[in-house]
Amino acid sequence: MQEVRGSVVCHALARRAQSVYNNWCRKTDMARMSRVDDMAILTPQTDRTGFLANLAPQVQQQLVEFGAPLLLTETESRLALAERKIAAFERKYGMALMQLSQDGLPDNASLDMHEDYIEWAGWQRTREEAHQLAASLKLLLEKSVAPVTGG
Repeated sequence: MQEVRGSVVCHALARRAQSVYNNWCRKTDMARMSRVDDMAILTPQTDRTGFLANLAPQVQQQLVEFGAPLLLTETESRLALAERKIAAFERKYGMALMQLSQDGLPDNASLDMHEDYIEWAGWQRTREEAHQLAASLKLLLEKSVAPVTGG
């Protein structure tokens, strides 16, 4: 479980780093060749430009120290939005999604109800993913990051 959380956090931080790097490249008017493809997901396996691997250990540490709080803020906002959307569906239908899934949609369910069910399930997944990522980031931020020594 710890390995999965680490993977989720690293993946999320890498996506955030990619965005920051791309913005920096745009602002500094660097050649397009040095910019990481916006559509690629930047991970050690897909980092063809060597951006992540070529970062100094101090920079990698700073990426975590500065990036994790930013990502946590974004994740908590996404979590809050998902919870508001889910609460609205629960009020509308008078039950939780799990109960509706167990009971099944009524035979006479409208197209709107079918569409709501799909959207509701999507917000449920978003809430679960955001909750997991937020918990992992909080754990990461609670841990004392040992200073990197030059060598």
